Amino acid sequence: AVVAVSEDIGSKLDEYGVPRDKIKVVPNGVDSRFQPGDRAAARREFDLPTQGRVVLFVGLLVPVKGLELLVEALSLLEGEKPLCLLVGSGPQQASLEQKAAELGLADCLRFVGRRSSDEIPRWMAAADLLVLPSLSEGRPNVVLEAQACGLPVVATRVGGTPELINDGETGLLVDSGDARSLALAIARLLADGDLRSALGRAGREQAQRLTWTANATQMIALYRQLLGVD
Repeated sequence: AVVAVSEDIGSKLDEYGVPRDKIKVVPNGVDSRFQPGDRAAARREFDLPTQGRVVLFVGLLVPVKGLELLVEALSLLEGEKPLCLLVGSGPQQASLEQKAAELGLADCLRFVGRRSSDEIPRWMAAADLLVLPSLSEGRPNVVLEAQACGLPVVATRVGGTPELINDGETGLLVDSGDARSLALAIARLLADGDLRSALGRAGREQAQRLTWTANATQMIALYRQLLGVD
C-alpha cells in the first residue's frame, strides 16, 4: 500500500503509475492544542492593536507560498488596511519587505518570525482570518489548524486545499495567482462579521472530525488488512 494524505496526491500517484488499488488516502489530523481562544488576551500578549482587523499567514517565507501575491492583494484593498502578520521564517523575507515598502505597506506587514507550534493557536486567536495564497500544496495542515481554532480561511484552489474548504461554507477559495480575487475575498471577510463567524463555526465542526485519533484508527485498520489480521 502507498498512503497519501489527500485525494489530490492519490491521483498524482495514480498518474505516476502506482496501481489505484494500492493507494490509500488517510488524511492528517489536528490535535487538541488548536481551539478557539480569547482574542483580546492574545492581542495583549503579542502587543497587537485591540481594534482593527488582523490577517494571519503561518508558514515558510518561500516563493511557493505565494506571499508576493498576498502583498499585492493587500495593496488592492480599499480604505484602512488590515495588519498582516507573517508567522514563519524563510529566504523570501527581504524581498517581501522590499515589495511592501515599494507599495507603501511597510506599516501593514509584521514579520513575526518562527514560533513554536504550541504558540500558533494563540496567534490564530488574535487574528480575524487566515490567508494561504499558495501556488502549490499537498493538504495544508495550517488550514485544518485554523479551522479547529474557529478561524475563517481564505486560500487558493490548489492541491488538496479544496478537500478542506468547501467554498462559501467552510472557507473561501480563490484561483492561484490572482491577486485581485484574493483581495476581494479578504475584503469580503473583513467586512462581514457574520460570514466570518459562520465560516469559522463550519470549519471547526469539520476539523473536530479530522483528529489524529481518526488518522491512527485508519492506519491501524490498513496495517491489519495488509497483515491479514482479523
